[in-house]
Amino acid sequence: MTKKIKWLEILKLFVDSEDNYLSGEEIGKKLNISRSSIWKHIKSLQEKGFKIEGKTNRGYKLYFPDDTPLICDSSDFYTTSFGKNLIVLVETASTNEVLKKSGNKLKHGTIVIAEK
Repeated sequence: MTKKIKWLEILKLFVDSEDNYLSGEEIGKKLNISRSSIWKHIKSLQEKGFKIEGKTNRGYKLYFPDDTPLICDSSDFYTTSFGKNLIVLVETASTNEVLKKSGNKLKHGTIVIAEK
């Protein structure tokens, strides 16, 4: 598995964990990689803008911002222009309105998603 696929798999585990902590051991078993590799992948994701907290004896937790959008450069995940810039919102009336209000300030292919 490539580094990019591992990142996506780790993010999926966080989403599936429903806001709970995941231990490095648990992530490692599910993805068949070492705890030191997990630590390196977590550091890389943090550098990409993901807010991931590590706590001794608890594990890692991905935080979704309450009122500010998470904007990350997802170019490491995709090879096309579609989806290279991703905006994640907790709640919005319309993702299309978010794009319209931004005018031409966002990169071509930007995706806006919201939980609600």
